[in-house]
Amino acid sequence: MIVTHSPKRARKDRKVREDRLNGLRKRLANSRQPASLAGGGNARYLDFPDGQVRISTEKVAGLAAWDGLKGIVAWGCEDHDPRDLVVQYRRLSEIEACFRTNKHDLRIRPIYHRKEHRIRSHLAIFYMAFCCLQHLCYRLRVCGHTMSTNRIQSVVNRMQVNLLHDREGGGLYGMPSKLCPDGRAICRTVGVEWNRVPFMISPEQGEREDVRYDVVS
Repeated sequence: MIVTHSPKRARKDRKVREDRLNGLRKRLANSRQPASLAGGGNARYLDFPDGQVRISTEKVAGLAAWDGLKGIVAWGCEDHDPRDLVVQYRRLSEIEACFRTNKHDLRIRPIYHRKEHRIRSHLAIFYMAFCCLQHLCYRLRVCGHTMSTNRIQSVVNRMQVNLLHDREGGGLYGMPSKLCPDGRAICRTVGVEWNRVPFMISPEQGEREDVRYDVVS
């Protein structure tokens, strides 16, 4: 067994446990049947003295001793450097993270196509989107900004421009949304200048009477 310790993982474990305990305290204070809260993994935090339910400080302290620790069990690797095995395991975690990105963040499935060329096109578009997203994550990390793919998508979806049609003047104007700090970091990373004030897009397109409002990402 190879045991590793990470300060970053320890902070995450501590934060997850504190959030869980805060929610558990509120539920214990408001529940008429506290014993029913022992399910869902909550029993490792609780004691049941004389039929009562309370949070055990001993159990919490025992769980806190494991913060940041992770064990890897390997067989037949006596001739290998343990550090190389840890690197390989972390790469495996990165591959699994990529699968989660494709499945949950980009929602590559389900595929609503039956013809082969449409299915291939669908997969090709998602693969290109995945490559762009991973490259953006890498460039942000190099520049000192750590963002998850889900967080990047949420920020980019809020970067919008409202299209306003001037019926009298016959012009089409863009009304950009206000950027959050993450949005500004993304723009600086990819070298894109975001317009902060309204701007004219095209005076010729203003002749369409049916164009009123629209939103583009």
